[in-house]
Amino acid sequence: MLDIAELRRARLARMSYLYYVEGKNQVEVADAMGLARPQVSRQLKEAEDEGIVKISVEYPIRSGVLEKAFKERFGLAEARIHIVEEDDPAIAKALIGLAAAKYLSQEAAHCKRIAISWGSTLYEMVKQLEPREDQGVEVVQLIGATGREHNPNDGPIIARALAERLHARLYLLHAPLVVESELVATALMKDRVVLETLNKAKDADIAFIGIGSLEREKNSLFRAGYLSEEELERIKASGGVGDTCARFFDASGRLLDIDINRRVIGLLPEDLEHLRKVVAVSLGEEKVPGILGALRGHRIKGLITDYRTAEMVLELDAVGTSLSAAMPDPTGKAE
Repeated sequence: MLDIAELRRARLARMSYLYYVEGKNQVEVADAMGLARPQVSRQLKEAEDEGIVKISVEYPIRSGVLEKAFKERFGLAEARIHIVEEDDPAIAKALIGLAAAKYLSQEAAHCKRIAISWGSTLYEMVKQLEPREDQGVEVVQLIGATGREHNPNDGPIIARALAERLHARLYLLHAPLVVESELVATALMKDRVVLETLNKAKDADIAFIGIGSLEREKNSLFRAGYLSEEELERIKASGGVGDTCARFFDASGRLLDIDINRRVIGLLPEDLEHLRKVVAVSLGEEKVPGILGALRGHRIKGLITDYRTAEMVLELDAVGTSLSAAMPDPTGKAE
């Protein structure tokens, strides 16, 4: 025999079905259930509070036009460009993080190993990821740690949070992000424990990375104390436009021949390039040169961003292409 609580929930469910599925208005629902209209309004709210009604809103919406343009122009396997019209950068970042979290959740359903680097947008992605039951997934930290435990954007903190949400086995990279010399980096990269994690990362089904900006207040390495303002300016003077996994590259996506690139502890760029899916989650005007450089250099195979950033990337690419076409051929062979 049904108890009173079950009967009540059954009535809430029937009322919700009439209203949300059959499309009846509250007066019609009240007539069908022998209630006063104010009771219907109140009980529909109760049905929502008790989880009988679950409202899902598909926001932000993706731009098929821009996604097609990015796939054709840059050869991306995955492009997810969302129409976010928020003027507050923090809200825009949170929405792209939410969109990335939904994508990650879909990928995790058929992935065995996920690698992740660091950054504020990746932090938003992991923060908004819905927890799921253990499905045998592994999470691997891609790059070393800054050692600043209060920074939620740091590699080990993000990797651990992701593993907790996926109920996954975690492989941390027990090493600093940047060491004092190339010699130390070479030795540490051969350490058995470090090498074990890096070998796991090399076999990841998908890697999520951020793209760094060279703006002083936005650059993670500068904020972490690895770079001085003078060093950051020298990187810019060398043609640097951004970084992936703490390694800097130029407008064509070529790695810069600079000291700090040789002192980073993390998956080597050539190993990252060989992964089946490397998806960058990045947005903002300050990230545009770095995103374009990463795309041109085929440093990423997928991109999750907002439409404003995407449009700026295409505009900057068009300017660069026009300038290249206008320059005389230095070999004198142009027809």
